Amino acid sequence: SPLLQRLDAIAAAMTELLNDLLFLARQEQGRPGGGWRRFDLLELLEDQLAACMPLARQAQLELALHPDSGVQDLPVWGQPEQLQRLFANLLLNAIRFSPPGSVVQLTARQQAGRLTISVADQGPGIAAPHRQAVFERFWTLEPAGAGSGSHSGLGLPIARAIARRHGGELSLVAAEPGQCVFQVELPAA
Repeated sequence: SPLLQRLDAIAAAMTELLNDLLFLARQEQGRPGGGWRRFDLLELLEDQLAACMPLARQAQLELALHPDSGVQDLPVWGQPEQLQRLFANLLLNAIRFSPPGSVVQLTARQQAGRLTISVADQGPGIAAPHRQAVFERFWTLEPAGAGSGSHSGLGLPIARAIARRHGGELSLVAAEPGQCVFQVELPAA
């Protein structure tokens, strides 16, 4: 029945929310978990872009990855699944807020033992009063025309917690209309 389907959907959303909250709590408590290894972050970013491509096409967007010239790989020490989640959160947000026909760009560079990856979209930006709030739990800003209640407001706090667990940081470096840029800094391996 429609009621049972709706209850199932609510239960699934609550389970996802609880899992996200537990994940965030573990990250903030510094529990390392398993699966730490040295790997190529550039390869992970290429895979993540490929995974998001169908969604981007559906939204009539282009996804592009631009490593600095001469960059063949980006060696990092970390948990691939968690870093994948970090960049998935950033890419999905960028896709969600980008107007059709625009480009979501990733840039990647390595300098002085640090890896810097930026995710830039051409969406509406973030108004000055909200720029600090984007990393707070449950804070959401719905894009124009989006249905309410579709996002928990945990994506950016989780992404920042993952970056910090890896000895790095996630910051908002530009938030103007037409250019919103989130930047991830991680130590190179």
